[in-house]
Amino acid sequence: MLKILICFLFLSFLCGCTETKQVSNFKQTASVHKTVALLPSNPFFLLSDEERKKIGQENINESEQKLSFIVQQNMSKWFMKSQMKYKVSIQDIKVTNNLLFQSGMNFMQFKLLPKDEIAKKLHVDIVVFCNVILSKKYTDIEYEIASFVGLPLGSNFRVVLEAGVVDKTSSKILWQKNYMPTGKNHEDIFRILERMIKTAAADFPYKK
Repeated sequence: MLKILICFLFLSFLCGCTETKQVSNFKQTASVHKTVALLPSNPFFLLSDEERKKIGQENINESEQKLSFIVQQNMSKWFMKSQMKYKVSIQDIKVTNNLLFQSGMNFMQFKLLPKDEIAKKLHVDIVVFCNVILSKKYTDIEYEIASFVGLPLGSNFRVVLEAGVVDKTSSKILWQKNYMPTGKNHEDIFRILERMIKTAAADFPYKK
């Protein structure tokens, strides 16, 4: 079921469905919010069963976990740069991660925990989440041939990002926006992701 939902989300991105979604009573709900936590992201690699078997689920899980914290660190970097522009105070991600994982909860358990419960666990009013979906641009053979002849393909993954805000009290997604990659096709995937995160920080709807 999770794979079906992620595939649907990815296809929506490709169709250009990148509009911002915001609840109608956002201003009223947001007016009482004082604190926000930036969560580790939720990456997902769209791979065939054959590719998953070839790579190994353990290796995929490890890669997703590493990417999760890389994205969170970039979120912290760009959100903290704009802290003075926001109405809410941002919790240090070191505090966030200590509170999340000090009880023995592992990364897979964290991914399944509802966002409003996470907000309560972190003692904040809202949490910012990021879903990162990666899919292959080329088959392995295409990529190997292009690399052999010297074409600058860069990463073999296409990336899209979904950022959103969840309220502790109502458990609703108050704001949500999808981001498509911009720039050169062969650009490093981490540069593309950082540019998306920078834009998400600028779009964060808690401006003074």
